[in-house]
Amino acid sequence: MGEQANHFTFAGDGIVGGLDTTSFTGAPIGSIAVDGLDGSQFEFSITPEGLVARFQLSKIAGGPGTSAMVLLPQTYVESDTAAIDGLVIVTTSADSIGRPSLLTGPVQRYAARTVSGTASMVMS
Repeated sequence: MGEQANHFTFAGDGIVGGLDTTSFTGAPIGSIAVDGLDGSQFEFSITPEGLVARFQLSKIAGGPGTSAMVLLPQTYVESDTAAIDGLVIVTTSADSIGRPSLLTGPVQRYAARTVSGTASMVMS
């Protein structure tokens, strides 16, 4: 029986990132760059769909913002690493100084991008 992977790396379609579900501090750690924009405000959860990491990519006060939601599979490894495929949904949210209701049309636009990488078990 394998051990649950806790270290993930992924890349593809203008995206490079990593996720550690555990660390020496006991808290998850994540990083991402999408089209040259570095992620911040990292949030992590385990859901029935898999591992979910959220990042803020950009935000203009009173204006649009861009975020990324990473979806990776929970993975068990018996050897060094296992290959994984995941999904990153890049969301661009329109906004106005008044409020979103002053806009016409969709407030959010989505771009789904596939990523590939590895999952492994590392001791922290």
